Amino acid sequence: MTTEPHIRILVVDDNDIDREVCQRLLNGDSESEYEIVEAATCHEAMFKIRKHLPDCVLLDYNLPDADGVEFLQQMREEIGCVPLPVVMMTGQGNETIAVESMKSGALDYLVKNDLTIERLRRAVQSAYQRAAIEREIIDGQEQLQQRTKDLERQAQQFEERNQEILQLAFAMTHDMQTPLASLTGAVNALGQQIGDTSDEKSAQWMGRIEQASARMVTMLDNFLVYAKAGTVVLRRDRVSIADVLRRAIDEHIARAETDGVSIQVECNDQIIDADQNLILRVMSNLIGNAMKYLVDERDGLIRITVEPDGDIVRITITDNGQGIPAARLKEVFLPFKRATGRRWGTGLGLAIVKKYVEAFDGRVWLESDGESGATAVVEFPIAVQGNASRHHEVEAA
Repeated sequence: MTTEPHIRILVVDDNDIDREVCQRLLNGDSESEYEIVEAATCHEAMFKIRKHLPDCVLLDYNLPDADGVEFLQQMREEIGCVPLPVVMMTGQGNETIAVESMKSGALDYLVKNDLTIERLRRAVQSAYQRAAIEREIIDGQEQLQQRTKDLERQAQQFEERNQEILQLAFAMTHDMQTPLASLTGAVNALGQQIGDTSDEKSAQWMGRIEQASARMVTMLDNFLVYAKAGTVVLRRDRVSIADVLRRAIDEHIARAETDGVSIQVECNDQIIDADQNLILRVMSNLIGNAMKYLVDERDGLIRITVEPDGDIVRITITDNGQGIPAARLKEVFLPFKRATGRRWGTGLGLAIVKKYVEAFDGRVWLESDGESGATAVVEFPIAVQGNASRHHEVEAA
């Protein structure tokens, strides 16, 4: 027959006969093995607990130097949070003592006159198993607390490192803007000085230098915007989608007219709670992105729609450009990723768009068959009626 694991029992009783009865009953249990240690006083019991922590204590309520409840309190103070299982025993049944003992930490209560092998075994095994479960719970809680502390420490280290990188990026970008501004100014001055005296080839090279300078300025500006996007304090006001789209289109209308690009709008105006300037940046970026990837600007068409769908408003910006490969539809929202390799850019525009859209509980994605155009889809929650005067600041995600 397979026996239960070896269990060390401390029997605390000032009556020699009662201790002998407990030992005889435990030794008569054929299903378990016990190592029995005895003590006649609280003082002796505490000594043996400190020397050999038992798996279970059979504790007599009436002891010469303290009662069982007082001993429980002393024992808990001595061994800290270790869940030491205790079974309280008395000569006669006493409901008051039983309740008091259980409230003080005893896991069970036995009457000596009613002791049998089965009752004693059941009480010891139950107390032992419950204590084992409590130890596992406490160990798990301690491990969880330690893991939480480790994660908090790692998060703090990451945040400190991120701030260092951010500060370095700001400093480098600022330092680069100064010589770049000087270079741009010199190029413009040189172009004006040469004027019509230059030949066609020189004019082409001058134009390329001016374009490259302008692109570098845009790249640095976009980099700063992206770096700040996660820390900027955002305002929430009532924002009209129609007003924002009108302003965004105005930013691109001159180029659209020059290039022969047609912009069509179907707008069922909706109000959202957001930062108007940042939503303007989102829409302007998406419109500019659509214009950038038109195959032939002279036949270019950008169609914008605004429609409510339940409690959200959906904005779509569709172009008839070259399309986006399916494999790139998701990755274009990552920093420094672009829809195709055919046009210049920082690869930060859509990453900035995603940050700002999600900061206002929105969603953004691209749709394309990879050959004939693409559609940018943006969704925002529609503002709740009655919140017209709501205005507060929130931290960007």
